[in-house]
Amino acid sequence: MSQDRRSFVKLLAALAASPAIANATYVMPSSQKVSSPSFSGNILVSAFDDLKGQHYVGAYDLSAKTWLERVAVSRRYHSGVARFDGAGVVSQQLVFVARRPGNLAVVLDLTKRQVIELTAAEGRHFFGHAAVDADNRVWFTENDYVNGRSLLVARSGSRLETVDAEIDLQGIGPHEFRFLKDGRTAVIGLGGIETHPDFPRKKLNLDTMQSEILLVDTKAQQIIDRDKPLDPQLSLRHLDVAAVRDQVVIAAQYQGPKYEQFPLVYHYQVDQGLKPFDAPESVWQSMNQYIASVQINEDGSEVLVTCPRSNLVHLFSLTQGKWLSQFKLPDPGGACTDDLGRYLVSTGTGQIVCLSSNNGVLTLERDELVSDTRWDNHMDRVVVS
Repeated sequence: MSQDRRSFVKLLAALAASPAIANATYVMPSSQKVSSPSFSGNILVSAFDDLKGQHYVGAYDLSAKTWLERVAVSRRYHSGVARFDGAGVVSQQLVFVARRPGNLAVVLDLTKRQVIELTAAEGRHFFGHAAVDADNRVWFTENDYVNGRSLLVARSGSRLETVDAEIDLQGIGPHEFRFLKDGRTAVIGLGGIETHPDFPRKKLNLDTMQSEILLVDTKAQQIIDRDKPLDPQLSLRHLDVAAVRDQVVIAAQYQGPKYEQFPLVYHYQVDQGLKPFDAPESVWQSMNQYIASVQINEDGSEVLVTCPRSNLVHLFSLTQGKWLSQFKLPDPGGACTDDLGRYLVSTGTGQIVCLSSNNGVLTLERDELVSDTRWDNHMDRVVVS
C-alpha cells in the first residue's frame, strides 16, 4: 500500500473513532484517482476487499475493464447507490453505507474527486442500505438503539448534511428498501433482528424476533401496509422492485433450526400480501437458509437470487410464481442487469459473471476476473452522466 493511501486509511479510521465528527470531506490521494474515466453503460457500483483484506468502495467500468474510482476505507461497507440531478439523470455522486452495525456512510464524488464521510447521529447505526427518492433525497435505514426505534431517515444536500425526515417504522431491524415508480412509496424489508454496536454482528433477539415487510408513504410519513412471513424467524432482508409494474420480490434468511426448511423467496402485493414462490423442497434446502441479493429482470418476468453459502444462483418466473433453474458459481453475492438486460453476478472470488436466460435456463455469456478483488454482497449498475 502506498504512503498516501495508507495515510488516507488512517485518517478515515481516526475520524471514525471520533463521535464528534458528523461530516468530513477528503480529497482523494493521487494514487487513488483514475484519470480521464471513460463512462459507459455498464458502470458497476460496489463495496469490496482486496486479497489482503483492505476494504474499498468503488465504481468499475465493465466495458472498459478499468476502475473509475477505487477508494480505500476504514471498515467494511455493504451497498452503494447513485444520486440524481434535477433532470432525473444519474449524477457522478455515489453513496455507500457501512454494513450493520456500522455508523458510517461515504459520498464518493466522481467529479470533484472527493470522499465525504457521514457519521450517524450518536446512539445510532446504519443497516447497510440506502435509496434515493424522486426529490434526490437519500434515505437510510437506521437503528436508534438508545431509544429502541427503527427509523427511515432522509438526508439532502451535497454532503447529506441536512436531515429532512425521520419515520418510526415500529419494528426491529429494517434492512434493504426500494422506492416504487412514484418515487415516494418505499417498500422495506424489516428483518426483525436486534443489533447493537457493542456486540458486533451478534443477533440479540432470535427467540423473540418478528420479521415484516412494510410499505411506507414517505411524503405523508405513514406506514400504509405491513405483512408478516410464514414464520417470525424468516428474516425478510433483501428485495427488488420491478420497474414496469411495481411488483416486489423479497428474500428471507431463516434464523431458526438448521433442520427446518421454509420457502425463502416471496412475491408481495399490497392487496394480496406475501406469497411464496413454488419450488421443490430440494431447492429451498440447497440455499442453506440464506439469500444475499435479489434482481428482477428488465421486463419483470423473471427474478434471480444469489446464495453465497451454497455457491448457487437461482432463477424464478415472476409471472408464473415458480422456480425455473439454477447455476453454480463460487460465492455469488451481488446481482444487477447489464445494458442488454442480461444478469450480472459478482462473486467473492473476484468474478463478474454475465448470465442470460433462455427459456428459463441460465446460460453463461461472459466471465471476467477483476484482479485483487473480493466483491461484497451487493452490486448495482448505473449510467453516469
